[in-house]
Amino acid sequence: MRDDLRRSCDLIWVIDCSPEGHQPEVASRIFQGVQHPVCIVLAARRTGKKSDEPETVSFRAIAAGRPEAKFETLAKLTLDVAGWTDCPGEWRAPFLPSAVGAWGTFPALDDLFVYNGSGVMPGRTWVTAPDVLSLERRWGVLSREKDLRNQEALFYPHQNGDKTVTKSAKSGLAGHEFRPQAVSGEKKPPIAPARYGFRSFDRQWIIPDNRLINRPNPKL
Repeated sequence: MRDDLRRSCDLIWVIDCSPEGHQPEVASRIFQGVQHPVCIVLAARRTGKKSDEPETVSFRAIAAGRPEAKFETLAKLTLDVAGWTDCPGEWRAPFLPSAVGAWGTFPALDDLFVYNGSGVMPGRTWVTAPDVLSLERRWGVLSREKDLRNQEALFYPHQNGDKTVTKSAKSGLAGHEFRPQAVSGEKKPPIAPARYGFRSFDRQWIIPDNRLINRPNPKL
């Protein structure tokens, strides 16, 4: 989106209405029920804008405080007064002022990691557990169910039908047993559970079965 706006527009202003940050006190929120920071973005395009030249983004933050005071500030704010700060000009740079001092010279976190992306996303909670026995019991309940509708409910499919008990698999997960047949016809114990980084500092177990996991992200 930032890239597209810089290519399409030649006048861009950003007003930070939540200088308090994420999950601020309710009494300071522009919208009482919104925990996320709120900003106003104004973008305009004039005839003759060149899409190969990124436009500078102007930024300012209103003072922290109660919403009534913020609304008063916004009512008086104009685009031609002092106090606007230019943001970096790179195509996908954040709509925020450039970092100053030593902080601006530090490498980005993305530069320090080999992999940057979503983790394993099973799409169903029952395929992970703090212990192997729980996984074996859950699999046993699922595989012994005779009624297909009940089995499908136990499997917990998603509305888009990505993984179901009647769907076979074309491939397995590297380093683990591969079973192509649908789960509905399974009679064996589950594929041997493996250790799993469930959350930071929380190692659990997962059934490494491609028929059960929506997005295993095999790069991990």
